[in-house]
Parts: sequence; structure tokens; C-alpha cells
Amino acid sequence: MIRKIHNGVVSTFAGMTLELNEFGLPQGGFYNGDKEKAFFDEPIDIAADDAGNVFVADSLNHAIRKISNNGQVTTLAGNGFIGKEDGAGESARFYSPQSIVVTANGTLYVADTLNHIIRKITAEGEVSTLNAASERVVEVFPGEVEWAGDYKDGLLNDAKFNEPSGLALDSKGNLYVSDSGNQLIRYIDFSTNTVSTVVGSFKGNPFSICRRWFFEWVCSRCTTQFSKRAVLFGEIWIVHCR
Repeated sequence: MIRKIHNGVVSTFAGMTLELNEFGLPQGGFYNGDKEKAFFDEPIDIAADDAGNVFVADSLNHAIRKISNNGQVTTLAGNGFIGKEDGAGESARFYSPQSIVVTANGTLYVADTLNHIIRKITAEGEVSTLNAASERVVEVFPGEVEWAGDYKDGLLNDAKFNEPSGLALDSKGNLYVSDSGNQLIRYIDFSTNTVSTVVGSFKGNPFSICRRWFFEWVCSRCTTQFSKRAVLFGEIWIVHCR
């Protein structure tokens, strides 16, 4: 659910609990409509625009949802299925999006975490990919391989990330990225269309896909936000969870 805290009072802003799973934990769903009757599945980040619309990174639905200022929940992009497709609205696909920011003109940027890419969504719902997808493969168990993220600075369309999990806009409209798999803070400068590393140094991380395997259940509930929530007065605030 999406909760609201106002004057110290907590209320449910949107969403319902569908049922409890075998561990006794709330289980999500995927349903649009009135915000009191809509379902989400592990919503992990939100952003609001100047009109009062709220956008949700609905991680286990692999979708970006919108709660309009009149209380209606719709799916802005994604369709509940894992994938890596650009396109309009529900024809686009994501893989566990975990952070979202919205600009003054209504453009959304999404950390598409397990696709290792940064996505852009226009106000009309058109999804595009900003950087290069990783082609790195690692052996997670003997004889078993899996796609993993990578690292590369430089031109934006050539740059690579490893499980980007947090985004923050600065006053220029550029993006700080918590590149959690690389354990770095990266910076996307849209005026030059370049990516640079601003905090940390790349040393490689052979265990960077742990959340997809043995540690996925733990990390999805305990250590999901590896970065920032805002860039304030020229300072970067970072939540360092592990």
C-alpha cells in the first residue's frame, strides 16, 4: 500500500492488501481503478508532480503506476511481465524498477534495476532507454550463468550500470544515480549527455547479482534503498544500507 503521514497521523492513501502469503506477510496484486480499491505489489518508490499526481515504482509488478489527483490509479508504463522493451504505455516492459523521479515538465526517469538501465518516460507514457544494456555474464553457481550489470563512464548511450537502485534530480535537471551493484554514485549530465562517477572508485563486484539469487528475499525487504532521497542545497544525502 501507499501510506500517508500528515500531522503525525498515518492513513492509507492508496492500495489494499489482497491476502497473506504462507509466511503471514501481505501479498500484493495488480489492479487499477479507485485508489482505495487498487492493488500494488511491493511499491518501492514514489514521486509527485506539481499537479498532485503521484507516480509509483511498482517493483514486483514491473510497472510504473500513476495515482491521479482525482484518486484514480492507472498503469503509466509496463504490464506486469518482466522484460526490457521500449514503447508506449503497457507495451513497455521493466524488470524490478526501484526508483523514480519526475521533472517539472512531467518527464519521469526510472531506475530499471535488474535490467541495469535508466529509462525515460514522457508525460504521454512513451518509454525509452538512455544507456547501453549490459552484456556481461557471470557464473552464479558451477555451470550456471546469469546476466549481470557492468560499469562504463562516458557518453550516455554507451554508459553501463549495475543494479541502479536510486535516483535524485539536481537543480539543473541532471541525475545522480545510486549504482548499487558497483557501489558507486554516478552522475548523468544531460547538457553533455555523459555519465561520470562522482563518489567511489570502480573495483568490480563478482557478487553484484546477489539479490536475484540467494539474497533476493532478504534484500527486497531490508536493503532496497541504497541511495539518496534528495539533492538539497548542493549536498547529496545517501542512505548506506550495507
